[in-house]
Amino acid sequence: MDINLTIPKNIENAYGKEFSWLRAEGLRHIENLSGNLWTDYNTHDPGITFLELLCYAITDLGYRTEMPIEDILASPKNNLEAMHRQFHSALEILPNSPVTVNDFRKLLVRVEGVNNVWLVKKKKHIIATYSPQPVNMRYAAEATEAIENKEKKFALKGLYDILIEFDESTFDGNSDINAWKNNVIKNVKSVYQRFRSLCEDVEDVKQVPIQEVVLCADISLTPDADPEQVWADIAFVVNEYLSPNIRYYTLKEMLAKNIPSEQIFDGPVFDLKALKADDLLDDIFFKKGFVDNDDINNSQLRDNIRLSDIIRVISKVNGVLFIKNIAFEFCSCNETDKNKVAQLFNKDKWVLCVDEGHKPVLCMGNTVLNFYKDIIPIQLKLDEAEVKLNKLNEAYRIETSSKYMEDLPMPEGKYRNLESYNSMQNQLPEIYGVGQMGLSETASMERKTQAKQLKSFLYFFDQILANYFAQLANVKNLLSADNELKRTYFSNVVSGLINSEELIADGKISSEKVIDKLNLDNFPERSNKMLNHLLARFNERFGDYVFLLHRLYGNDFNYAVIRHKKNFHADYSNVSSWRGAAYDYHNNKNAENARVNISGMEKRISRLLGFNHYKTQRLAGLPYSIKKSDTHPRSLYTWAIQKAADEILIGSGTTHDADLAYEELGLASILGIEEKSYNIVINTDFNKASFAIMDADKNIIAHTKYNSAISVDADAFFPSDDLLEALCNNTESKIRYRLSSDKKRASFYVVDNDENIIADSRSWYALLSGELESGVYSLAKNAADKTINATKHQFRYLVDEDSQTYTLFLPGNNDEILITSTQRFILNIDIFLSNTQWQSVFTEIHNTRQYLENNFRLEGMYVVEQILLRPGRNDAANNEFMPICIDVNGEYCKPLDPYSFRIAVILPGYSLRLRNRYFRQFAERIIRMETPAHVLPRICFVDEKHMLEFEEAYEDWQNKKRHSSKNNLPMDKAANKKLIDILEHLYTVYEQGYLADCDDDTPDRSPVILGSTFLGTLNNNLNS
Repeated sequence: MDINLTIPKNIENAYGKEFSWLRAEGLRHIENLSGNLWTDYNTHDPGITFLELLCYAITDLGYRTEMPIEDILASPKNNLEAMHRQFHSALEILPNSPVTVNDFRKLLVRVEGVNNVWLVKKKKHIIATYSPQPVNMRYAAEATEAIENKEKKFALKGLYDILIEFDESTFDGNSDINAWKNNVIKNVKSVYQRFRSLCEDVEDVKQVPIQEVVLCADISLTPDADPEQVWADIAFVVNEYLSPNIRYYTLKEMLAKNIPSEQIFDGPVFDLKALKADDLLDDIFFKKGFVDNDDINNSQLRDNIRLSDIIRVISKVNGVLFIKNIAFEFCSCNETDKNKVAQLFNKDKWVLCVDEGHKPVLCMGNTVLNFYKDIIPIQLKLDEAEVKLNKLNEAYRIETSSKYMEDLPMPEGKYRNLESYNSMQNQLPEIYGVGQMGLSETASMERKTQAKQLKSFLYFFDQILANYFAQLANVKNLLSADNELKRTYFSNVVSGLINSEELIADGKISSEKVIDKLNLDNFPERSNKMLNHLLARFNERFGDYVFLLHRLYGNDFNYAVIRHKKNFHADYSNVSSWRGAAYDYHNNKNAENARVNISGMEKRISRLLGFNHYKTQRLAGLPYSIKKSDTHPRSLYTWAIQKAADEILIGSGTTHDADLAYEELGLASILGIEEKSYNIVINTDFNKASFAIMDADKNIIAHTKYNSAISVDADAFFPSDDLLEALCNNTESKIRYRLSSDKKRASFYVVDNDENIIADSRSWYALLSGELESGVYSLAKNAADKTINATKHQFRYLVDEDSQTYTLFLPGNNDEILITSTQRFILNIDIFLSNTQWQSVFTEIHNTRQYLENNFRLEGMYVVEQILLRPGRNDAANNEFMPICIDVNGEYCKPLDPYSFRIAVILPGYSLRLRNRYFRQFAERIIRMETPAHVLPRICFVDEKHMLEFEEAYEDWQNKKRHSSKNNLPMDKAANKKLIDILEHLYTVYEQGYLADCDDDTPDRSPVILGSTFLGTLNNNLNS
């Protein structure tokens, strides 16, 4: 029988909330555990008193737990601001970048000077002549057909024209009307480009063409009607019917219409004040209220006008009694021949068909509205009527400008000091002698001792309860993506307990220190679970990512994964709302905005793949070097990362392979962002401090130069004389060797007189030919010999600040780690923390972390929209088009169109993770999943040389594209063609695969895999 695992709707919450239930449950446990010995369950029994007291304290905890969640999460100061940090507000998280045509209309119609706006599909076609070869391409008119068996024709998709209905009531009249319209068009284009969708673009922004309609009607009015007001009302409502205005609402008005909040904040409903910080949004948004989707749908360009609809809207005008006669027709407002106008109404039409892409308007100059009261004709005062019509339009404008977007209120809650805990012992009767009154001075020593023992016994429960209260008070920290959070278990100090210093050596206890010392707080695991919960609220998950990283890199990425999740959560309103947005190639950007001027797809995928950041930054030509030792007998490789002219990190120098050195550099660049990866290192003269980066196995993978002078008591470092004797004055009899599982490498370790391992080599050394049989491991032995007769001044000291301990290690050539002590020694860290010069080491660590996180990254991505590479003129030459794959018989690689909804995704195939084929497969899957469904990506993992060529060409193309778009100039053909050529010749690089013979069972070789490796060589030499 299948069992459905579901969360029950009715959850039992009596436990921890009901005192009587707790007491009864406690008694039941007592009866089960000691029923034969304990039979007195009355209140006078001390055990029952303690039980009731404990139940009381747990009930208090239960009541606090049941408080409203907004109270639990409240902060003592700036609570509203804290709540906004804790939760996304509706205005922050619900809107999204414009996606649909209506989304763009809702955004663009807010620009000052725009009354309405429409986006229409641009009809732009390309014809490719494939016979004879080579293929020739050209733009063609829509009506031009392709020649059968010689040409293929396709339409570019994702291109629009923007048609604007100007709101001339905002024209101040102080400048030329055409100059004012051009400025409005410029603003509309800027806003569109700022919010453009991926793989879409606008071809032209222009005033909507109009079709003028004249109306002729005889209308009977009510006796009390004002003819001029009726005329103004009719003109207003008929124009409203022909081209409906878009209404704007307050949040209260939208809620009054019973529109759900998720619909109110759907689409481009932004905090316009925040957007003003951008370069282009300088008070150009005039209308700031909410827009109803129904109003947007009803304001589309009409394809027909029905006389029955006009009769309906006129009949609703206040003062209209009935319509005697009515007719309408298209007519130019400039027509002055009244006879021609009169002849138009003889056709007796009921429907007028509007040309595509045109807006119908009522031509008031030739419109005739005859008013009657009973049978008496009314002489209309036209000037007065036009004044009243202008007042109606002005009232609409004032109402529109008065509406503003508001956010849904954020629940603030009431701050309660949930952590406050006063010892429950103070609630016991005074006779127990553990409360505030204590025992009298005349009490016997035995009685005082008994009271102190009881106090010590109950303190255990006090501390547990105090910690529970502290845990509850820190729920708001656990349920946040705070990068400063260093623990998931919290403790509290028991307050109100008299003479507590008699129970605890230092007068108080820090449970957190105990938790840390015993490693009870598995921070990576628990923090990951908390973050998984936070991400699940948005239907996001990192499960596959975490699993893959642990499979590939073990625990080295524990803290990096936590940081990646926190960064994703903290940036969620951005990577979610803007996932479909494109980069803005049109508007000028300040330095800060320019660095994040990339597509939303790049931002989201960068966060999902755990890149340090997504700011624009070169991925090739980074300041690092990999070099080979000229003096070391095994020609070891090391590496260095530079900042300006300084080497801020240097590799361990323990690898014989340049690729392995590069992988170590990549690992150091990632682990170097995490504070936990750093340890303090003291030089051999005990007068300078520096730091090293260690992996999860405590191997040093990078270090920096000694440049921080400190004042140190050297004796604080020295372990016992016996251990120094064993470590520093070894004989060969203390050296032991071991083989690797593949029997191709050896390492060594040092033992004491009892054969206990006291120091261990962190490196493995390759066996030379024949050494496995002879048992002479020369490379390992050379390294071991360097430890013999070493003095204590040749050792370095690796400080673990968190545990206040240190270990010793002995460096060889190129700072190769020859051997590390297996024992940790206690360090008096206070000696250093009191020295300001010592603090400079931590400043250097902070600066190094910031540099690696923000200014040095081997991982990143580029998304190139191929629609932006289209030639800009209708008479473009053949060589300005992107090449297509089509043979002389007309067979082509699908899709034929190289522009529409096509992107190129460029990633560095040489980074630590992206060179791994498994992580690369994962990255490809994420890219394809996160790419909009209608967009086809071409993914390339390129080498550093091609990345450098691409970045130089792409940066030049972006600058010239912005210049041409901003100044309405043709795109630079050379820059466009160069980028096209580079994109066409980019290809994915793969890791090298090895062909092995039948006797080669080396497990760490990379086998040749079709589509995942390139062919290596048949060679059994491990160093090849």
